[in-house]
Amino acid sequence: MHQVLQITEIIELILGYTSPLTTAACARVCRAWSEPAFDRIWCHVPRVDAIFKLLGPMERNKEAQYCFTQPHISPERWDRFFFYSNRIRHIEYVNHLNDNHIIHPNSLATVAISRPSLHLLPKLTHITWRNYTAMPPTGLMLTVLFMSLSLQSVAVYSPWYSHDRMFPDREFFRHIVARSPHIRHLSLITENQTHPELNSALTKSIGALHDLRSVSLSDTYLTTGVLEALSTCPHLKVISHVESKEYTHNISLPVLQNGAFPNFKEIHLRVPLVSMINWLQPPFPAACLQRLSITTNDASHTIISGFLETVGNCCCNLQSLELNVRQVESDIKEPLSFAVLNPLLTCKSLASLSIITPLLLDLDNSHVALMASNWSQLRKLHLAPQPWPYFCSHPIRLTLEVLPILSRLRPEIEHLGLYIHPTIPTDPHKPLPNLQKLALGLKTIHYNLDDFAFFLTEATPLTCTLVVDHSSSWTSLYPPVIENVMRSYVSYLEAGFSRVKMMRKVAGLYRDRIDTLRREIQRLTTSFH
Repeated sequence: MHQVLQITEIIELILGYTSPLTTAACARVCRAWSEPAFDRIWCHVPRVDAIFKLLGPMERNKEAQYCFTQPHISPERWDRFFFYSNRIRHIEYVNHLNDNHIIHPNSLATVAISRPSLHLLPKLTHITWRNYTAMPPTGLMLTVLFMSLSLQSVAVYSPWYSHDRMFPDREFFRHIVARSPHIRHLSLITENQTHPELNSALTKSIGALHDLRSVSLSDTYLTTGVLEALSTCPHLKVISHVESKEYTHNISLPVLQNGAFPNFKEIHLRVPLVSMINWLQPPFPAACLQRLSITTNDASHTIISGFLETVGNCCCNLQSLELNVRQVESDIKEPLSFAVLNPLLTCKSLASLSIITPLLLDLDNSHVALMASNWSQLRKLHLAPQPWPYFCSHPIRLTLEVLPILSRLRPEIEHLGLYIHPTIPTDPHKPLPNLQKLALGLKTIHYNLDDFAFFLTEATPLTCTLVVDHSSSWTSLYPPVIENVMRSYVSYLEAGFSRVKMMRKVAGLYRDRIDTLRREIQRLTTSFH
């Protein structure tokens, strides 16, 4: 064997591209290969029963739960266990309704009592616990056995339970602080409603996790007290709000003290825009924000305008902004003008802007050109590509001419979503070479599908995904007559996009043939000379 293939770093690099079966075969080649191969195989354990079976034979009881067949675990079994457990970095415990890999609590007690070392997985950095059943999460305490000072990430997901089966138990948070105080990433997702004792325990625990970098919490946990405790974490950078399916509520934002969120970079919340406008004011460190994502249920012209003005004035270093307005007041019939977006031009570092709203954005090609020329790092521009049908009678000034404009000003753009009038440009088509996704909402269906398909074939790369952007969440708001029109409209668009796919395939074959002929001409020319 060549000496290069005995260098551990090179072997680890090679094993990063092999399949699990190939990695297992590499572990049998020689000693130089076995250690890095075993490290790769046991780095991530998706089934917790796999490591428990190292401690002795197990069989299922009547409840289909695994139990040890022997009352004691021999020292030899423990030696074998630690040979593999020292390599584990990420372990998962998944409990489905039809799961066949659940460990019986008595077996967990056997391991807890007889273990020769306090830390069963001394190098573990990530724990993922998922429970999809409607039973109490007794298996959650299994994760306590694996907690150690090296643990950096804990992710817990569970569905809804009744109040007498709250999840998780407040003792779980105390174990996190006592056993793994250096956790950096915490994710708690559940469909439960808020419980005062549970939130109180979480609030106290978060105050003791001084190394916390990011949190992802559902409605149950993301309360005023928890947010206030998070504001004191010296290294916290990201707060992400995950909406529950069964239970949702608006978050009440706390009054912040001076020095709150000293290293804050990113926030994702579902909150009223009025509350967010007030929260972005000092002492909140809005100038440090790099990514801001807000979802709100109700908003008006004035509130949306005030929010974007506040963002433009306070978040000077913002790189990504997402605003999702799900509903607006029913009597609003006027579109949003470019003046609403104009304050964002002060955010020179903006690379991603996504505005999703049922209101029409009244833009023209010059407005998009101004945004593209002002934001030198722009990669994503998604501007309400599917407004309510109430705006069908409103004139649309944004046309397909905007694509050649963007190709000249910002060819690096990767994601584009616009509501436009499908006027086919007369200028030569210059493609957007890096465009990965194009979502279009079109004003009218009175245009030639062949011309439309041919233009998009020339203006976008062959690998770009084309989407007929229509919001199913707004379809229920349409009157029956308009809904039938919208279905015809979408079918017409899909027919046009299917022609684009066909033309792209033909164009790809044509370009391949041209390249082949050019190479053949070059070869013949070289041979002739």
